[in-house]
Amino acid sequence: MVCTFYGVGVLNTLIDVALFYLLSRAGVAYLVAQVLSYGTGALNSYVLNRAVTFGRRGHRLGMEPVRFGVVNAFSLSSAAAVLYVVHSTSGGDLWLGKAAATVVGAVLNYLGNRVWVFGDTATSVDARAGR
Repeated sequence: MVCTFYGVGVLNTLIDVALFYLLSRAGVAYLVAQVLSYGTGALNSYVLNRAVTFGRRGHRLGMEPVRFGVVNAFSLSSAAAVLYVVHSTSGGDLWLGKAAATVVGAVLNYLGNRVWVFGDTATSVDARAGR
């Protein structure tokens, strides 16, 4: 499970960085590119982690999508803030900012998903609530 989670995380990061690169090269504002690229990686993350990593099947989602959204909104906000600060204070080095944002986002996302979205705590809370 851990190796699969990390594999999905690497794939999400590749999707995020590749799309960010393409969008920024196309002239999209870097914070807009961050939101779009991160969001695409997050969608991939949810689909693959739910089905492959944690073996969740069917339509009984409970609070899982809401928790996933909260974790990703917090991770994205934190990563975008880091991107903005590093980009602004590094003489405009976009890729230094993106690298720092990616690390911050990945750590926060991993912790939130592991503990609250897909972890044992989320499963036991949903089971007690009859979901």
